[in-house]
Amino acid sequence: MFFYKEKDPDPELRFGDIVKGFVITVPDMPPTVSGLQPQEYKVTVFQPPLAVVLTPCCSIGEKTLMLTPLVEIRRDWIKNPYFCDDFTNINRPMLPQQAVVPQDWEKMSDEEKRRRLDRSKPGGAYVHLDLFVYAPHPHLGTYEKTLYGEKKTIGHRMIDFRRMHNINCSEVINPENTPKRAKLLELSVEARDQLRLKLLQYFQRKPTEDMI
Repeated sequence: MFFYKEKDPDPELRFGDIVKGFVITVPDMPPTVSGLQPQEYKVTVFQPPLAVVLTPCCSIGEKTLMLTPLVEIRRDWIKNPYFCDDFTNINRPMLPQQAVVPQDWEKMSDEEKRRRLDRSKPGGAYVHLDLFVYAPHPHLGTYEKTLYGEKKTIGHRMIDFRRMHNINCSEVINPENTPKRAKLLELSVEARDQLRLKLLQYFQRKPTEDMI
């Protein structure tokens, strides 16, 4: 599967696009005291080198956009051969034995293995449901992760659905009228579908109390 649309990418912004140049603000809300509203707040303002558009394609416009920073993957993923084979495997459902380090799977009791296999749906289930991994690309560069003294060069990056930020931008009028200079890469149709499906799964989970 091609992860990016390299040939004739759309000039307009799309869901899942990698963009640059946007500023994000994060308010830090202090705890309230005796029911009184706190009087002082701290706001962090930063410009991530890369970010991803999470506004659905048809909803891009009205001078607003939903973004999340594109960041380095987790170091401990290097321990899992199934992840290392292709870190974008994390974007798709997987079998219980693929989701853990082989040594940890072997150490599990037969009862625990059976319990996990019984809970797994046909074809597997999502793990790290709040995370989605982007494939390497020359535009994204590489970085190093060290585990047990061994360095590994990584090209993959990820987004965290828990880190969505809304920004206002006067240039975002509609999908066709957006800051073109901001767009760096566009997902292929298949990769965008994977992002949409995992994001849907992330939001549609039901808490235990709602299922009783």
